[in-house]
Amino acid sequence: MRQTAAELAVVGAQVLTPTEDGPRWRRLDLYSSAGRITELRDPSLPSLPARETVNAAGRVLLPGLVNAHTHSSGQLCRLSYPRDVLECWLVDTLGLSRGMTAEDAAVAAQMHAADALRNGVTTLLDHARLVGPSVAAVLGAYRQSGIRVVLAPQLTDLKYSEGLPDIGPSLRTLLSEADAWPARTAEAELELCKEVLEQTAGRSRLSVLLGPSAPERCSDRLLEGVGRLAADAAVGIHTHLLESRLQASSGDAVGRLERIGLLGPATSVAHAVHLDHKGVRTLARHSVSVVHSPLCNLALGSGRSGTSELLRARITLGLGTDAHNSAGVQDLLSTARLALSLNRSELPPAEWLDGVAVWRMATEGGARALGLETEVGRLAPGHRADVLIVDPGAAGWLRAGEPAEEIVFSGFGAGLETVFVDGLPVYARGRPLNIDQLALLAEAAAAIRRLAKGEATAVAARLHGLVHEVSARVHPAHA
Repeated sequence: MRQTAAELAVVGAQVLTPTEDGPRWRRLDLYSSAGRITELRDPSLPSLPARETVNAAGRVLLPGLVNAHTHSSGQLCRLSYPRDVLECWLVDTLGLSRGMTAEDAAVAAQMHAADALRNGVTTLLDHARLVGPSVAAVLGAYRQSGIRVVLAPQLTDLKYSEGLPDIGPSLRTLLSEADAWPARTAEAELELCKEVLEQTAGRSRLSVLLGPSAPERCSDRLLEGVGRLAADAAVGIHTHLLESRLQASSGDAVGRLERIGLLGPATSVAHAVHLDHKGVRTLARHSVSVVHSPLCNLALGSGRSGTSELLRARITLGLGTDAHNSAGVQDLLSTARLALSLNRSELPPAEWLDGVAVWRMATEGGARALGLETEVGRLAPGHRADVLIVDPGAAGWLRAGEPAEEIVFSGFGAGLETVFVDGLPVYARGRPLNIDQLALLAEAAAAIRRLAKGEATAVAARLHGLVHEVSARVHPAHA
């Protein structure tokens, strides 16, 4: 009986394969069809027929990295790199992003995809600021790029000033008067989610999580609606949680999410810098995942997450780079190095994160946080054929000792050669294959200049000083 040919075979390489003790190198040939890995085959066995065969002798194969918390809009908000604490930075960022058109959002999404692929990220979560016309534009941009995206529409139905802690009537009045940005309704935000769900239905590389911006920026009405819609649509939830000291001053965010019913195995929370021990136990009890974004947390003066305590509580951890204008490029291996090193000065060596732990955060942990643990994050039959081909010489890898440690500490260097998503090449020879980078950069530069002159930036300028005063009153170290 004639065997059906695989669509793709990658032969001759060492493959990073998962084991209970961490990833290990094995000489295997990889076969894929219909976007999935069909077999990892011992090369001593007869080869299988394939429509396309890539000879990767001397190379290594890795699973594509999973960036579990990002914001594409930050690509066009590069005039608001961190110069103040989170809440002030966010004011400046909103002043730019609120002026974005659907075309701007598409440009930002394509820049975001290119940024990810250059750094070996094949799956990203985009906690995206969307309005009706931008949904189709953003989804179209991501489809063209070929990358795998989990879109989490960023939802809020409160005005910016309403999400700040109580700071007295006089300052509250000044903030309310300056905060001229219109708020959306809970109903409008839920309709937006339904539109995103409809437009992504049946798309293998596009999926959805419902994305409340943060508990303090959403009414109970919106959060309750998110819970109902997530249950009806069988999708998960992704939100910021306790990112800053100011947020920690705004009440029991974890308890509120638990009361409303939004905590569960399909929920992931980003940052979680200011969780207390009770909050850690609550997240663990509900099997909530946490996405660690260490560089963003440091750049915005937010603090450092207690990752060792989270792992002791058996909480799944993923890694995120956040927005370009908060932490820079989607270099997830640099993020992993920082996560590995960040808290070592305060902990005994027995509690230090190691290379295997942070590699899992960048792959399988991120996949689990996004509800994609059976799809991405490892090279195994049945998983998506999201594959990196790396030249170990150009990456400076000796392949001696613990593989995960060498990958994390060495990075890719100039070694990332080819990126496949669903078995299709999307990056090769140093560039994304489906994106015109030069034209894209020109469009982005023009958009950034225009956004800087928008009406929303004038509101941001009036709000910034007042928000800084709020921060200084609540936490004098921010003065």
